[in-house]
Amino acid sequence: MFAQVRLFPFPAQALPGAHMSLTARVVSGLALGLAAGAAINASRHPTLLTLASWIEPVGTLWVNAILMTVIPLVVSSLILGVASTDDPRLIGQLGGRAFLLFLLLVCASSGITALVAPSLLRWLPIDTATATSFCVPALQRLRRTQCRSRRPLASGLSGSCPRIR
Repeated sequence: MFAQVRLFPFPAQALPGAHMSLTARVVSGLALGLAAGAAINASRHPTLLTLASWIEPVGTLWVNAILMTVIPLVVSSLILGVASTDDPRLIGQLGGRAFLLFLLLVCASSGITALVAPSLLRWLPIDTATATSFCVPALQRLRRTQCRSRRPLASGLSGSCPRIR
């Protein structure tokens, strides 16, 4: 009835990347897009940066559309998984394991951050005016609190201001 319309005059096996799995094509596309974006940003070419700023809303819409579909799917699958369980003790055990995993991940990330952040922040130059703008209002609040409570709060917290280099 209808004639078969061929988009390409050559067989599908001749297409570049036809032998790759869908996952490999998606991951390589993401990697190529990341590399192209990094190259455009590093080049600082005004035309390319303008083009990127014009394309940015399309990417934002794409990511938001993916989030709009993925989040409800994940939530509904979690709800269906919990609702389809016959044994309520299993739900309690699963919740307990999830909570323990959450606590473990929070503690691990906090510990890693506490160990890594100071060495990374040493590389960050702090402007004198910026550091002063943070310290002066904080010390003024401490002085007002100290006058109200008659406790030397500023003595323990005065070291919390960033060091000026």
